Amino acid sequence: MKRTEKLLSLVSLIFGAVAAFSSAILLSVSRTFASSAAARLTDLKASEMAPVLERLARAETEITPYSVGLWGSTLLLGVALFVVGIALYRNAPWARPASLFWSLLALAFIPVQLWLQLGVIQPRTQAALAQAMVEINRDLAAQLAGPMTSAQWAFAIARHLVIYAPLPVMLLVLHGRASAKGARLA
Repeated sequence: MKRTEKLLSLVSLIFGAVAAFSSAILLSVSRTFASSAAARLTDLKASEMAPVLERLARAETEITPYSVGLWGSTLLLGVALFVVGIALYRNAPWARPASLFWSLLALAFIPVQLWLQLGVIQPRTQAALAQAMVEINRDLAAQLAGPMTSAQWAFAIARHLVIYAPLPVMLLVLHGRASAKGARLA
């Protein structure tokens, strides 16, 4: 096995395992938070913070299906990448096409992730937090609202481009080389 192919298989195995493991943890945590948010709604007493906490718990419950879908999809992509890594290591004839398909799928999923994060999850969370902050301290809410939203957008876009895009691009480039086309990894 050539050094590049061995590297691709090991990188696929490692990144697939890390993505699957971290997504499984986040998936279980988001389900736990959703059930605890529902429980907190029923436990709230008539305190002055009750309306604020209730609003935040509702927002958390509202975004849970999107978070679960996001992390569930990432879990599936991680498991698929791990399987592709095993196939690459074993020199399976379907490994290269599967790696190319995974790369294209992963790159196509980045805009979906960004839309869910920036178009659905963050706006709903931000709205609930902004309302809660206004009830707690109107001046502080006005000072933090704009910079927080801008920073979250910048961080989300940078995270997706820096963390999620390089591996699929690398796999496409290395598997797309003339020397890799039509040749098995032997």
